[in-house]
Amino acid sequence: MAGPKRPQDKVKLSEVKSNFNTFLADTGQSIVNSNELDHGSVVIAAITSCTNTSNPDVMVGAGILARNAVKKGLNSRSWVKTSLAPGSQVVDDYLLKADLINPLEKLGFHIVGHGCTTCIGIAAHCLKKFLIKSMMKI
Repeated sequence: MAGPKRPQDKVKLSEVKSNFNTFLADTGQSIVNSNELDHGSVVIAAITSCTNTSNPDVMVGAGILARNAVKKGLNSRSWVKTSLAPGSQVVDDYLLKADLINPLEKLGFHIVGHGCTTCIGIAAHCLKKFLIKSMMKI
């Protein structure tokens, strides 16, 4: 997984939970299990061109993961801004041929463009509107 601070930083998926919990503990924070947006909630989930689409195995892996998640009844939280930004239309083609676009879309990962998008703030306006709306409910 990219992060926690820069896209080029990498954390093994098996270590994400412990690294995140360590970060929260170091900053005096914690996670509250809730169906509401809170500190530490994931608000952006992007499959983007800068880290994934140059490697077909990773993109197909994302599609297979999405397919398996859908089969198990998993979904994205309403406050998570999801996006799929392949590096080229070639990626669209092989995901379509492998029947992996549909499960990605069921989880909210619709193609939003090709190339850089979410990470550089293209989706920030959507997130800002949602956060303002959410804060008005508090």
